[in-house]
Amino acid sequence: MVNRKGFVYIMEIVLISVILIVSLTLLIRPLQVDEDWDMVELRRMGESTLEAVDKGYGMESIIKDDTFSLQEKVDEMVYLTGAGESIGYRIEIKGAYNDNATVGTSCTEIQELGDALGKTKINGRTFDFEESIEQMNWEEFGDDSDYRNGFDVILITDEDQVEEADEYIDGVVDFLENGGGIVQFSDIEQTEGYDIQDKVFDLSHGETVEGETVGFVNMEDPGTVNYGPSKIFHGVGSVADIDGTWKVQEMEYDIVGGDDNITVKNDTHKFCLECVEGDSFNLRDEYGWHPLPTDEYEFTVRSLDIPEDGQVTIDYLDGYRFNGESFGEGAPNGEPVLEESAMVANEPFGGRAIWLDSSQWEIGDAGEDIKSLVRASVIWASPTERKVTRGTEYPDADIADVTRFGTINKDLYETFKVSMNLWYLY
Repeated sequence: MVNRKGFVYIMEIVLISVILIVSLTLLIRPLQVDEDWDMVELRRMGESTLEAVDKGYGMESIIKDDTFSLQEKVDEMVYLTGAGESIGYRIEIKGAYNDNATVGTSCTEIQELGDALGKTKINGRTFDFEESIEQMNWEEFGDDSDYRNGFDVILITDEDQVEEADEYIDGVVDFLENGGGIVQFSDIEQTEGYDIQDKVFDLSHGETVEGETVGFVNMEDPGTVNYGPSKIFHGVGSVADIDGTWKVQEMEYDIVGGDDNITVKNDTHKFCLECVEGDSFNLRDEYGWHPLPTDEYEFTVRSLDIPEDGQVTIDYLDGYRFNGESFGEGAPNGEPVLEESAMVANEPFGGRAIWLDSSQWEIGDAGEDIKSLVRASVIWASPTERKVTRGTEYPDADIADVTRFGTINKDLYETFKVSMNLWYLY
């Protein structure tokens, strides 16, 4: 007789196993991948490429090299990843100061203007305004976008130029929309009533700019627009000829060179006796006498180029302010300060703009501090984007994004961002 109990038991086991398998199949779903492996591989190659450039050359060299050298180095690294010709990429560098900016002006004394701004070094790079300033034509600037693209910053230095810029305000707006910068060094009393003051500088005569005190203040608050050019001003310092004159706050001093040092003096006092690089000094004598409005102005000798070009770079410490009450720490936010060399920084239409009141100075006769302020404004207003592309500029293919950040901090804190987009060409 057949043992049916064993058969029924086996059938129960089989039935339960089938039920479990079906249930588990319904409950367990396959792993979902949000990004296909092509994008993962592209991102890996981008990160490896930027890491290799950083390790091999240093991120700082990316800022110092021209775009051709950067592309050459990146191509080399992309090939080392094994991708070769199949990869296209676009790299953008933003945030670093532009040491190759072309400054346009309609000033007739263009050589004098270049000499006044001179040159300076920031974080190992030379900013030479004697070489970068070019003559411009406002009519052509207003009518031709290709012509506008030949300039990075427009420098306006008198009422006639303000009037010309105001006549071609649409071209100015287009220039700003494409990342250009405007620096206006003029007397506000002479330029009242032009549309450019409101549209570009957000400046109403005799009134406070919204959210910003009209003045060289808030330099320690990164949340204010004035902070950027103020920081550069202190990092740029002033460049003076050795065995020449150094003019600060309308007071003139003699820079006398030694074998490897300088002495700062006037007719009656010596303020920096045989100073070498790194020495700090103030403009007070041993009795506490000082010619400036307050006694906290201090300076540092950053660099001496005695054998090369006979120049000294003198940095302003954080205690430096313009014109006492106009720019002292007591100038309250929300109260208009429209006095000597007031500053208004703005970021209109995607570009940058600075107005500086020149009511007390002509650019050629200004002190080294005022020239440094204009120079810092030009640097801040310069477009900072640098871009190289390999392959189609705007491809239809999917794009992987990689981003790295870097800093340079030799003379002042300078940050930059490197963005890399990658795609397969085929």
